[in-house]
Amino acid sequence: MRKLIFILSVCIPALMFSQSAGKGFDAIDAKDYGEAKAVFDKILASDPGDVSALLGLSRACNFKGWDGFSPNQAMEYLEKAEAKISSFGEKDWKQLEKYKLDKASVTTLRTGIERAILNQINENPDEDAYFAFMQRFPKSVVFAYAKKDASKAGAAKAKSINTIEACTAFLNKYPEADEYPEIERKRSRSSKGC
Repeated sequence: MRKLIFILSVCIPALMFSQSAGKGFDAIDAKDYGEAKAVFDKILASDPGDVSALLGLSRACNFKGWDGFSPNQAMEYLEKAEAKISSFGEKDWKQLEKYKLDKASVTTLRTGIERAILNQINENPDEDAYFAFMQRFPKSVVFAYAKKDASKAGAAKAKSINTIEACTAFLNKYPEADEYPEIERKRSRSSKGC
């Protein structure tokens, strides 16, 4: 009898959360991200390391157009899931297949979140924010875009300061920048600034 009670106490909650995670992914498919977040939050309240719930929250939080849109929060959930996934075996991946989650979908999710974070920086370009992005995601698929955007923000900053020193600092920092010829031409013509 004790064995039966133990088995039921382990299996029933696991089955309930498995069904709940399915409801969360169904809510994402229906574009009801608030409902999806509520479902996944409930799962994580009982099991903070549930990878399906972490990945589900990561997906939900990365959909623009709803109040909970937060690429940085999405990345936090994804990084927690990736820490668990790093020790996954084939059996673990099989469990995630029912939610259409595999290694490729996790990689695609990461790329999408990195793009969303970079897009947020692009809304208010800041050279330091681009450098912070590049330090945080040195292997990012969008790293080259961040580097180019940092160069543009640096050029804009140098032009706004409009001194020889600012232009020289920019040229030293970004010797291969697309903005280099324009700033160099302006610097060579003027003794005052770019």
